[in-house]
Amino acid sequence: MMYTTGPIAFLALAAILVSLIAVKKYKIAKDVTLAIIVSWVITFALKFIVRESRPYNRVLYIPFTHIIDYSFPSSHSAVAFAIACVLAKEINTKTHDGRALELAVFLVAFLVAESRVYFGFHHVLDVVVGSLIGIFIGEAL
Repeated sequence: MMYTTGPIAFLALAAILVSLIAVKKYKIAKDVTLAIIVSWVITFALKFIVRESRPYNRVLYIPFTHIIDYSFPSSHSAVAFAIACVLAKEINTKTHDGRALELAVFLVAFLVAESRVYFGFHHVLDVVVGSLIGIFIGEAL
């Protein structure tokens, strides 16, 4: 994740964790941190095993971002869906606001995954498998 959208992704994840700690949601902060770490470890291990090259139709070029240039699976998608699952477990879905918030959390995860294909960093299968890995990890925590 840090090798393509480094500062933006890092700041977004840091903001989530700081917000959770600020409202004393330590267990959720721990689970989000664990979800991020486990998602990265699994997806990076698979990247080195599979060694699938990225699509060549990149819409966006970011210099110095090709440190790890394997495509399968999408780490962004895995992390986004793992975090979404962890956060969704804590949302009270018995209220209208809770259902809307849960939908918003998964919509953000979907947009992260979709953007990876749109900007040419991944094939569709990369983000589908990454998303499934993230859902599995998020539900397992």
